[in-house]
Amino acid sequence: MTDPPAALASEPGPTGGGLSGELARRMEELGALAADTFRTTDRAALVEAAARRIGACCPLDHLVVGVLGDGTWHPRSAVRTAAETGELIYEPDTAVSPYPDVAELATRGLLSAVAIPMRSFERPVGALLAARATIGFTGPDLMTLDQAAAVTAAALELCRTTEIAQRAETERSKAALIADRRADELAALHVVANAFDRLDVGHAVTVTAGELAALRGIEVCRVCVVAPGGELVTVASAASHGSPIPPLDPGSPDALALATGDLVLWRRPDEADLVAVEGLARTKLTSAFAVPVVADDTVVGTIMAGSTGGHRLVTDEHLLLADLAGQLLVEASGGADGLHALAARYLV
Repeated sequence: MTDPPAALASEPGPTGGGLSGELARRMEELGALAADTFRTTDRAALVEAAARRIGACCPLDHLVVGVLGDGTWHPRSAVRTAAETGELIYEPDTAVSPYPDVAELATRGLLSAVAIPMRSFERPVGALLAARATIGFTGPDLMTLDQAAAVTAAALELCRTTEIAQRAETERSKAALIADRRADELAALHVVANAFDRLDVGHAVTVTAGELAALRGIEVCRVCVVAPGGELVTVASAASHGSPIPPLDPGSPDALALATGDLVLWRRPDEADLVAVEGLARTKLTSAFAVPVVADDTVVGTIMAGSTGGHRLVTDEHLLLADLAGQLLVEASGGADGLHALAARYLV
């Protein structure tokens, strides 16, 4: 590191009103720097505003507002060294500088450079790298740049802490949303369990469809059981927000769950699953699933739920609740025979 010569660092500059006028102008620009940089929490906009205002404070041919953490600074660069040591680096001859970022300035015809550390509460933030095509920086120049570095460091630190606070708030909001969903799902499970415990099966199934259709991310629900002839019969359906319930046909999720004996899960944008893509387009759903209801290793019914409102997320909790409802249905009906009897009540 090369310290600025004493004569250079203490150069008095113009005397009389010229000096006071120039200092007043620089102080005014520093005030504008503070106003501009503390006004935004966007780091890129902050750095751009700082560079513009610092250039107006002090005549420079080149200025970089170097911020640590952006991955662009060489470990032996003047910017990183100044930031981490907290010491000013003055290079009167860029051509012989040991710092790669300063030496590179010589190729642009810039003869002298200075790196002013930016630190906040002793934490390195970055450094200002200023350069001129002429030799030398005056004492007022260094004072101005030091003040500008302090203001910019404080603004960058405020930006950093604001970003942290905003991320924390975003995560808190996500966590609160998940907690709310879990609470809704647990409440729905409690209602469904009570319905099968206290009501006849037909009414309990109606309650189940209503509870599932009211969950976040779901607008329609249909509960079907298998009739003695093997066909699916709708025993309950429900929709929220006036959503249309797609018809029960051979290509519907519930019919596919009966045919395969397995979970059917349609989610966009899973373009690789042509059945899901075509099924969602035909039913005008944005997501859907159907779980088979099984008794004695035989599919005896299905529970289908889906969204018409743009929701594309089917959660594990949605699937678990539908599966548990199916188990309750089998238990309350007394098995396959009871479900066949229930289906017979709804056959037209």
